[in-house]
Amino acid sequence: MAICIGNPANPHALMLGSPCTGEIENFCMNGVCSYNLELNTPSCRCLPNFTGERCQHILLDSHSKESPEKLIAIGVGVALLLICLAGVLICCAKKRYSKSIFAPVALQGICGLWLS
Repeated sequence: MAICIGNPANPHALMLGSPCTGEIENFCMNGVCSYNLELNTPSCRCLPNFTGERCQHILLDSHSKESPEKLIAIGVGVALLLICLAGVLICCAKKRYSKSIFAPVALQGICGLWLS
């Protein structure tokens, strides 16, 4: 197996040697250790969800918690929307109610004089 190092325009392939043995057998914490004969150093191929030079870091799914300020802002926005909706419904109900009670007012002429 070979891995490429260097810049992409001029890659250099390194041959991975035999598995690590002896003192460096446990060099990789969560992966497979191979000894690189050209560089005279061990290298790791990490298991899924691990990263780092020695596969020592676990990759966690990150989900940001909702901040309390954001939740408060959403709550205030929803409350204002409901208040506005209630205001519009009350205005519509008042208009409808006033029209049904004062239907004879339609017979009034200019300046409130009754037309007979």
